[in-house]
Amino acid sequence: MKNKNAIDAMTEELLESLPEAAQSRLERLQTELQGIDEQCAERILAIEAELQARIEQVRDRYRDQKIAVVDDACADLESVKQRLMQAGEMEHALAVTAQMKLLMHSDVDDIVPGGSIVHEDPGSVTDFENIGEVYRFRVTGESYGSVWGSGPYTSDSSLAAAAVHAGRVAFGETKEVRIRMVDMQGMTIRGSSKNGVETSDWGSYDVGFEFL
Repeated sequence: MKNKNAIDAMTEELLESLPEAAQSRLERLQTELQGIDEQCAERILAIEAELQARIEQVRDRYRDQKIAVVDDACADLESVKQRLMQAGEMEHALAVTAQMKLLMHSDVDDIVPGGSIVHEDPGSVTDFENIGEVYRFRVTGESYGSVWGSGPYTSDSSLAAAAVHAGRVAFGETKEVRIRMVDMQGMTIRGSSKNGVETSDWGSYDVGFEFL
């Protein structure tokens, strides 16, 4: 360490003894190198953002394919169920129904997230309070509307405003979102400010939702 400090001191003395033109050139060189580093960092960030956007596009495309496959499978199974019911084979018909529900309510990245039904924005999800269930909604991001919590959110919160707060949609953007209903009993519900949406604290609450 002492040797390094001595070398640094000698280097500084040598630089100070250089002609003004040489010192100026070195300063320009340092500025240029710093600029290159900054440009490199900016480009890397841009590439990462482009890659992330591309990844999301690929995921969406294959998710749509899975949804189409499940829709077709459910249609076929519905026909099978109807034939079984007509034949009086109710036990088998119930088994087919159970399989259809399994397909439609599989977890996020299993067969199809949240089933094949896309619901229109209901405002709040108080009518969907089945804990553990996954649902899909088409919402348009908005900044107004009451929201409690920071994720999970209480079920009576504005779904569209919560989606903006969670970064799932932007203001005015219409997009499909997926949520899972969760048990909030015993949770500390704290609000926060994110993405232009201010959410609030709350006391005890039973059911909430989180974005997937």
